[in-house]
Amino acid sequence: MEQLKSWLRGRHQIAVAVYSTPAAEAVLANNGLTIVDFLRPMSLVNKLNVPMRVGELSYRVQEVNLRLYAGDSMFQPKSEVIDQSLGQLLSLQAQRHTNLQPMPNLIQQVQSDSPETINPWFYAYQSEFLRLLRFTEHETLDHPVAGIFCIPADKAQALQIAQKLLTPESQLPLQASQSMLPLQDPMFAKHFVLVQDVAAGMDEARAKSNLTALSNTYGAANCSILRLYGSSTGGAAVAAVPAAVFQACRHPNMPGGGAGEPEHYPKEPPGGIGHSITADDMAAAGQLLKDFCERTLLPKLEERIARLNLIISNARKGFKNKLTRFWKGAATETVQYQDVSYPYHSIEAQMRCVADLAYLLGQYDFAVQMYRLAAQDYLAAPNSRWYAGAEVRRAPPEH
Repeated sequence: MEQLKSWLRGRHQIAVAVYSTPAAEAVLANNGLTIVDFLRPMSLVNKLNVPMRVGELSYRVQEVNLRLYAGDSMFQPKSEVIDQSLGQLLSLQAQRHTNLQPMPNLIQQVQSDSPETINPWFYAYQSEFLRLLRFTEHETLDHPVAGIFCIPADKAQALQIAQKLLTPESQLPLQASQSMLPLQDPMFAKHFVLVQDVAAGMDEARAKSNLTALSNTYGAANCSILRLYGSSTGGAAVAAVPAAVFQACRHPNMPGGGAGEPEHYPKEPPGGIGHSITADDMAAAGQLLKDFCERTLLPKLEERIARLNLIISNARKGFKNKLTRFWKGAATETVQYQDVSYPYHSIEAQMRCVADLAYLLGQYDFAVQMYRLAAQDYLAAPNSRWYAGAEVRRAPPEH
C-alpha cells in the first residue's frame, strides 16, 4: 500500500499558476529562463510542519510537491497538434530503442526483466500522452488551486499592477467555461511576489514600500520579496547552477503553446541557460516556495476543504429522494447519457473538487469516500464522462 501511495504522490501534484508582468519576466530572461523555469527545480518543498485538518482527520504536512505552470499556458493543445507531437515522440523513441538483435530467451526475459527494460519507449509515451491531455473541464486535479503573482519590485503602483494580474486580458478555456475557480475568488490561494534584481540596483526602499502596500491589501502572509543576483560571497567568483538543472524541468513546447508550456522559451544567452544563477538564488527560490506553502497554500486549502465539505453535507440532504427515484426507475427507464460540464460552483463540481484536494494532500480514504459519493450523482444524472473520471480516481487508492 505504501508503494502505491508513493506512486500516487509522484503522479499527481498540486497545480499552481504563475502570473507575471513582462518586466518581472525580464529579470530572468537574460538567463534564458522564465520565472516558472527558475522556480520548478525547487518545486518539491520539504521540511514543513504545517497542521492540517481534512474531514475528521488532523495531521501535519511535512512535504508538498508542486506543479508550476505559467497561467496562460494551462490549456489543452489542439488535437492535431497533440497527434503530431506524439507521433514525433514515437519516431524518436523507435530510433533510440530499436534493437534488431535476436532474443532467443524472449519468454524468460519478459518474465524476469522489469517493464521499463522490456518496453523502454512506453513510459516516455505514456508520460507525454497524459501531460498533453491535462486541463480538461472535468479533471479538477489539473486545475490550479493557487496562483503566484510576480511584479517587479521597483515599479510604482505595485498594488494596481497586482490587481491587473488578477484580471487577465484573455481567458483560458477553463475560465471561459466556468470550470475553474476564478482568480478573484477568496478561496483561490494568492501569493504576491516582488522580484528584485539586486545587481541591477533595484531600489530597496521602493521594494519595501511596495511590500507594505501589498501586505495591507492582501495580508503580510501572502506577500514576499524575491531578491536575485545578490551573492553573499562578497564579490568572489561563484559557480553558476548547471543549465541541466533547468532543462530537466522543461517539456517540449508546441505551436500555439499549451499543456503547461509556453509557445516559445526565452532566447538562450551567449553564456548559456542560467549562466548567472547561483546557489544563493536557488535558495531564495526554495525559501519563497516554502513561505508560499506554509503561509498561503496549505492554510487556504484547509479552509476551502472545510467549506466545501459543509456545503456538500447540507446539499446532500436534499438528494436522497432524487437518488431513490433513480434507482427505483432504473430497471424500466432507458438511460440517456449526457456529456455536460458542471460549473465550479455547482454541487457536482464541488464534490469532485473536494475529493481531488484530499487526494492531492494524500488523504486517500477521505478522497475515496467523496469520489464514491460524486460517482453516484454522476451516474444518476447520468453523465458518463464525470462518472468515469470519479471511478478512475478512486480505484487505485481503494484497491
